[in-house]
Amino acid sequence: MRISSMLNHLRGIPAHHAQRAPRGLCVALLALLTILAAGGCAPTSSASRHTSRATATPSAPDATPTTQQLFALHAQQAFGSAVARTTATYDPQRHTLAITGALSSSDVPLTIAQVNAAHELTMALCFQAQHALWTPDATPNITLDEITVTIQGPIFDDYGNTYTDSYGAAILNASTAAHFAWNSLTPDTAWATYNRVWLRPAYEPNWIYGKLPTPTA
Repeated sequence: MRISSMLNHLRGIPAHHAQRAPRGLCVALLALLTILAAGGCAPTSSASRHTSRATATPSAPDATPTTQQLFALHAQQAFGSAVARTTATYDPQRHTLAITGALSSSDVPLTIAQVNAAHELTMALCFQAQHALWTPDATPNITLDEITVTIQGPIFDDYGNTYTDSYGAAILNASTAAHFAWNSLTPDTAWATYNRVWLRPAYEPNWIYGKLPTPTA
């Protein structure tokens, strides 16, 4: 029985009945009221503590991708399996985008044929990414004035150890891209039309203190 109900019930007892109530009964009722009052506070305190913990629980992170993540996703799709990892850096003040793709292969080009193949792959990947990123559907409501695509891969240091560095890069600004007929271009013809380009001439150091692996082809 609730405390308020018990008090109302007690207030309804006729005065002459209350006067004849035994002293022991009064003591028992007071003890019962004390116990119920102490017990009634516990649920309120527990509920208060439970509400406090629920409020402190952090909300789930927003799953909406950022602008840079969207650019990286578009570039990775354009690169395909030749690139293992893609990063994007977008500058909203200058409206510039830098894409970096790290090659999946761990082989360092050494022979003339391998170096030529690395050059062709670099130009092809730059072309695929530039084409995809300058497509209006890929960048809705985002202003782009310049896109730089850089391809990285393994090279040798002076001690014959491999590390990752740039193989080449292609820079294309908006005014030049506006005149590109992408469907009629190839990686080679586009390379001659970009605003700035660069290709690594060799993938081994000028001086080696160790021994490079023997080329297989």
